[in-house]
Amino acid sequence: MTKEEVIEWMVSTGDEATNYEATGLGFAMADINEFGFERWLKLNPIYICESFLGTTQDVSENLMSDFRTVIAQEKTLDELGVEQTMKVNQSGLIEALNKGMIDIMKSMHHYLFLQQEANFMYNE
Repeated sequence: MTKEEVIEWMVSTGDEATNYEATGLGFAMADINEFGFERWLKLNPIYICESFLGTTQDVSENLMSDFRTVIAQEKTLDELGVEQTMKVNQSGLIEALNKGMIDIMKSMHHYLFLQQEANFMYNE
């Protein structure tokens, strides 16, 4: 297959993709734009994992900072005796964080799947 055909196939996998598949495809397409198709085919999986890790770490740090701020505000309002109608659902947040972490791993898996299949199709 040609480069264009392989990329067309990759894009077509996004037509009915899950969120994590769309994310994996989006990361792959961003790397193809940055490195070029043939260099992307040879990207080291360690580099790819480090890229996902860096993004995950940034998002996680921002979320945790926001979480700490909200919890501190709730505590201050409790100490002041201010009635709060809305409080953070901590168990719901933990479940959402868990799902998010699993989805990131699934996205990275899908990225690596696309890279492997693209290598096979392009080099056959």
